[in-house]
Amino acid sequence: MAHVDRSEVCATSPLVSISLGNSAIFLIGGLTRDIDPVPILLRSGDVVIMSGPACRRAYHGVPRILEGSLPPHLKSGNIGEWTPYDQYMRTTRININARQVFPKGFDPKS
Repeated sequence: MAHVDRSEVCATSPLVSISLGNSAIFLIGGLTRDIDPVPILLRSGDVVIMSGPACRRAYHGVPRILEGSLPPHLKSGNIGEWTPYDQYMRTTRININARQVFPKGFDPKS
C-alpha cells in the first residue's frame, strides 16, 4: 500500500491532490518504511499539496476508504439514469492529481 512516486524526473515540483467522494485515511511517512506514518482524514473536497523533495519522496498511501461518508450533495437518490453513478459513488473515492512530470526546460529528445 505505501509507495513513493518515482515517475517524475524532478521531485522538487509540488503535487496537488484533490479528493472527491467518500472520506479516506491518508498515511504519510518518511523516506524509509521504518518511519511511522501520520494519519490524515481526507474528506470530499480536501486538497493536499505535497511539496519539497523530502515530502515528495516520502512513503504514502490510502489504506482505507470510509464507506458511508459520501456527502449528501453527491448522492443522486437512485434517479433514472443516475442510478449507476449513485451506486458507484457510495463506495468510492476519486482522487485527482496534478503534477509536473518533467522539470522546466526538459528536452525528451536529448
